[in-house]
Amino acid sequence: MVDLSPHNIQSYIDNTIHVAQIQGSVLLPHCWHGTGYSGKKASPVKTFGTTKARVNSGRNADTPIMGTPRDRRWLSPNEIEWGDLVDSLDIVNFGDDPTSDLVLAGGMALGRAIDEDIIIPAFFGTNYTGENGETATTFPSGNEVAAVFDGQGGATPLGLTATKIARAKRILKGNKERVDLDVLNLAYPADQHEKLAEDIFTTSKDFATKARKDEDDFQGYMGINFIPYEGLVEQSDGDLWLPMWLSRGMHVGEYEEHERDVYKRGDKKNNTQVYFQEFWGATRTQETKVVKIICEPYAL
Repeated sequence: MVDLSPHNIQSYIDNTIHVAQIQGSVLLPHCWHGTGYSGKKASPVKTFGTTKARVNSGRNADTPIMGTPRDRRWLSPNEIEWGDLVDSLDIVNFGDDPTSDLVLAGGMALGRAIDEDIIIPAFFGTNYTGENGETATTFPSGNEVAAVFDGQGGATPLGLTATKIARAKRILKGNKERVDLDVLNLAYPADQHEKLAEDIFTTSKDFATKARKDEDDFQGYMGINFIPYEGLVEQSDGDLWLPMWLSRGMHVGEYEEHERDVYKRGDKKNNTQVYFQEFWGATRTQETKVVKIICEPYAL
């Protein structure tokens, strides 16, 4: 009889890759995703700053050399791993082999780790630039919308409002970003969805030309791709930091070194070991493409 178990194992592994990147990770599909990185550091992004053309320089003038600003943005690998063991007794108790279910659970866990431990910290954390990636680049305070911002100088912390979203877009446009040439994303949790739904600017046609009668239909409001996401962590002061970003403003790199195995362990009575190890990194490509909207949590 032909042993088909190697094909089953490869199927498990392929399924895990699919789940991690499509079902497990919420944010990865909305970022610039690169593959095949290796080494202690990798530079996936070369940046060129804003420059200006010369006008009316005169006849027979020297050729201009404008000195366009150049830089590099760097990634460092972060290990993500997951494993579990399928005991023969589990197969007896379940009545079937639970390996495929464990592979599914592992893939979902990998995807969540990509979001929570790789992408989210890169939105507002320290990134690294320079020829060798040794220059620490912090997130600029000018790209923040304060918790108390209401457009009228108020001092009361607020949740997500249309006024805050409009200010975030203004910041991006003030940074000379062409928001019409890329996808503009906003990740937000359920409590901020509810707060936005209560905002009169999103529900009344007296205040918005793109009003939504259905409170769950925000998609496209102010040109935003709204992404429901529950992985944001409350800060030490209790606030939530909501990222708004252009898709090309966040780069997520997948390293070529990885381990994806489903195999029998002789030291564990030939029980089935499921083990996955991957390496990922993330960085802003430019600070001008990412905005932080600070919001007060909305209690039940």
